[in-house]
Amino acid sequence: AHPHILALIDSGDADGIRYFVTPDVGGETLRARLERDGALPVPTAITILRDLAAALAHAHDAGVVHRDLKPDNVLVVGDHAFLLDFGVAKLEGPAARPTDPGLAIGTPGYMAPEQAAGAAVDARTDLYAWGLVARETLTGRRDPATPLPTGGGIPPTLGALIGATLAHDPMERPASAHHLVRALDAMLVTATPRPTRWRWVALAVLVAAVGWFVVQSRRSDVVADGRLPLPIAVAPLQNETGDSSLAQVGRLAADWVTQGLHEAGVQVVAWPAARAAVEAAPSGAAARVLREVTGAATAVVGSLYRTGDSLRIQVEVVATADGLVLAAPPPIVFARDSLASGIARVRERVMGALAVRADARLGERAALASRPPTYAAYREFDRALDDFEAYRYDEARRGMVAAWRQDTTFTAALVYAAYAAWNSSDRALSDSLLQSAAERRATLSPFHLAMTEHMLAAHDGDLPEALRAIRRAHELAPGSRAGYNLGTTLLALGRAAEARDVLLALDPDRGPMRGWPAYWSQRAYAAHHLGLHDAELADAIEMARRHPGQRVTGVIVARALAADGRFAALDSALAAHVILPPDTYWSYGAMLDVAGEELHAHGHPERAVAYLEQAVTWLRDRLAVDPSQRGHRYWLASALIALERFDEAERVIDALRRDDPDRFLYRGMAATVAAHRGRVELAHRLAEAAVPSYSRAEQLVVQARVASILGDREAAVTALAAARARGVPGWHWVHATAFPDWAAVQDDPRFRQLLAPLDATP
Repeated sequence: AHPHILALIDSGDADGIRYFVTPDVGGETLRARLERDGALPVPTAITILRDLAAALAHAHDAGVVHRDLKPDNVLVVGDHAFLLDFGVAKLEGPAARPTDPGLAIGTPGYMAPEQAAGAAVDARTDLYAWGLVARETLTGRRDPATPLPTGGGIPPTLGALIGATLAHDPMERPASAHHLVRALDAMLVTATPRPTRWRWVALAVLVAAVGWFVVQSRRSDVVADGRLPLPIAVAPLQNETGDSSLAQVGRLAADWVTQGLHEAGVQVVAWPAARAAVEAAPSGAAARVLREVTGAATAVVGSLYRTGDSLRIQVEVVATADGLVLAAPPPIVFARDSLASGIARVRERVMGALAVRADARLGERAALASRPPTYAAYREFDRALDDFEAYRYDEARRGMVAAWRQDTTFTAALVYAAYAAWNSSDRALSDSLLQSAAERRATLSPFHLAMTEHMLAAHDGDLPEALRAIRRAHELAPGSRAGYNLGTTLLALGRAAEARDVLLALDPDRGPMRGWPAYWSQRAYAAHHLGLHDAELADAIEMARRHPGQRVTGVIVARALAADGRFAALDSALAAHVILPPDTYWSYGAMLDVAGEELHAHGHPERAVAYLEQAVTWLRDRLAVDPSQRGHRYWLASALIALERFDEAERVIDALRRDDPDRFLYRGMAATVAAHRGRVELAHRLAEAAVPSYSRAEQLVVQARVASILGDREAAVTALAAARARGVPGWHWVHATAFPDWAAVQDDPRFRQLLAPLDATP
């Protein structure tokens, strides 16, 4: 299910007439709107096109190609769109049945060239149709030759994005619909009544590498002083070869130059952020976009050319504030089959020129850089980075490991792979990858070494040390996702005020936080811990606006309203979510459970019971239909514990442990339930058995709960203090979750002080 795909409730055949049942949401087709009104206003068009791109991204992630996107199959309700009619959709992947060769399926006039020819189709086929629909939406005309109007407020970036989707060669189109969503999100954010520049991100059309001569005229005052404005960003350079097979050469070169700057200890925009910022920048606009999106003060930009069997790379170093050229070395020319040596020469020239103009450390330390990765290895990494940024962590990890196996000197790929494994909860594999990276630390830049040390400390369950490492990484590359990791680490250590300050300092409209839903949830969690429930609610509402498919927003809304005692608003929010698809972890049942816990924590125990009882009923009804929903079983156990129905909770938890015996969350719940039922020996055994280092703080919280249940206040407070000192992911949940556990210490001032933010202003 997706909020911009019209759900199919039922279908069947009545006397030979096929019928389909869908929700009645009103509206009209985009075809009807265009025929009546003509070209749509630009802000409305961008919203509709963004909704369609998000729907396509969801379908493509599920392995489905629509194959018949056209205005007739788009339902417009207000200024939003729903994608209809997957009747000719095609499944991708091993389970797909191939279409007969030469058979074209779809609507003539909206087919991509490969589709019209009856050739194989994939997600990029839908992107071509999206481009046709986009052009028709902005012009009001079906003629594909109709150019976009030059005026009327259409941002140049939107025109470039549409043009890229209409490339004849599928390989030259954007890599995925997620690129379109990120680009259009940026346009929506900046489309305000006041004058503003359009900022965005989308597809890779630029390609890079480097060669030089030092400019002797029009020097920036900053450089004339022997200083270079920081941070520096390296852009993928524009591919001028006419050969799409070379589309990754420039990204490889730009990435390797960036690594050289990291190794020199210079403040540099991390490569993923720079790459994303300029993937779809108009020709000649990379420096400006880097300044707007990443805050870069200096940019390395340029182009890749081909002459016979040779490649030529030409770059410039420019001040992004005014476009002033700071340096332009002579070109680097190398044979096409000598990419590694050519790119190594590029980096040497760039580092040397920057050293001359700004900082001798670059020249002195450039020799520490090992050779760039092989082209084959970088191609694997490039694709994996797309997966990582789209939260496809398993695919990202596999791709990054494959990149390292292609070239075992490419150690940074192991670091990214370890983060991907951690994010997909494969702690053992993440640790193994980190150990491999740490053994090769001499090949890591200071930034990647700090990121490695941050994750190693997290694996050891030592979040104070993880905090020190992630601070270093954030200082070295303030435009990277290290800032987000710094915020989440602070939050786990109970430092909610600083965590929120760090997160608020990040820009959700540019750089790595743009298109990153978890940024908003972490902001809301910090606000909740600080008791700023209006801010918490505002963050959840903004998250829902930007990321309508993220169901956790409903839980955050319910949590904020319950904590603030806004009962009527809470009931309205719950009513709005009960109709949504139930098969998700952050379900309607989760909303009811969290609301009940928060109501109890904030002095409304009678109301809490009513919501918790509703949660039990709803979750049991869903599990009767589909018992495999582990998330529903977890929330059911949580609600039963809150209601002190421990015998029922024990049966649910036992089933969870059978399914996942290694997960400490379930073992900890079993320990507390055993303590409540008077089974003291079992409770201690479950709570005290060995756990991996990264679960030690979580174990201390469970031991504190067991001690509290058994009436040992001193042991409870001592264990809880030890847990907070180590740092507990999800610490902001501890005060309300399973609240019967804390009855013995609820009024102890030491307990209340431990749960309060360490850095909150009195």
